Amino acid sequence: MVATVTTAEFLKAEERFAIAESAVLAARWGEDAFDTRQSSPLAELPDAQAEASRQLAQLAPIRARDVVTLAGLHPELEGRTVRIWYGGAFGMGQEADMLVIRAKLLRNSGQTELEGEVQL
Repeated sequence: MVATVTTAEFLKAEERFAIAESAVLAARWGEDAFDTRQSSPLAELPDAQAEASRQLAQLAPIRARDVVTLAGLHPELEGRTVRIWYGGAFGMGQEADMLVIRAKLLRNSGQTELEGEVQL
């Protein structure tokens, strides 16, 4: 079997790279867009390309930081994605997914304050 030059270079590389680019993101953010190169143990080119596309889709929507308070103590929500009810407030839809960055337990009131990123 003879490999193409591109495939041979891919196989010889210490790390596997697949690049996913978005013209929409480039137009929206220009030089303010940041490079989100990630390294992973993926060895096959199709897997690397699929992962690059998945990360691009995850980073494409505009996000905002928000803080909400929930009844009950929920330390397990940190690092997870939860659905927050906005009910149309702030020009948002009825619900939005929040990636929880911090879960602060308010033990005196039996509540949890969640801080995270919400897709607009």
